[in-house]
Amino acid sequence: MKKLLFILLLSPLSYAKEVSTSFSLSCTVTDQVLLQSVDGVPKRYSAFEGGLKNGDNFVINFEYLEYTAIKSFTFKIKSEALNLDTYMIQGTGVGIPNGIKYEVRFYEQMIFEDRLELENIFSSEISLKRYYKDDWHLAYATGIDVGNTGHLLTANCLNMSDKWDDVIEKIKKEEESTWNNWMIDED
Repeated sequence: MKKLLFILLLSPLSYAKEVSTSFSLSCTVTDQVLLQSVDGVPKRYSAFEGGLKNGDNFVINFEYLEYTAIKSFTFKIKSEALNLDTYMIQGTGVGIPNGIKYEVRFYEQMIFEDRLELENIFSSEISLKRYYKDDWHLAYATGIDVGNTGHLLTANCLNMSDKWDDVIEKIKKEEESTWNNWMIDED
């Protein structure tokens, strides 16, 4: 009986093979501005107390999890410095020109070969774009609402891993019917 129970508990693990591809991108803050309106008077700051300052470095981590047994994937992107923690799941994307758009918790995540556009739950947007081989530039902005401080930050991110291109090729293959599959409304 114990052997049967052990075999039954072990069986799903043997079928759920997971292949992980992890890499990170190192970025340096090149400039930033914080804006706020207090009683109709604009306030401008250079950084949050204890936050990133110009010249500071931060990391963006990427993890592509491939579930070979069920032919599925999850692509996770995280950065503690930017309050970023998002993911994309196979089969939930919609085709857009030269890429694919995912909606996660009502926020759009768009991925292209040379660009990444992310929205997250903290009302911020992050845009990464390749400008030369493995070098990318980043723009980060928080939504500005009256009473809150708006934050705009730019960064230079060097030496994106070749794994980025490998992951993009895997996503394009797995999402073949969706990647770049879009229609222009001709009304």
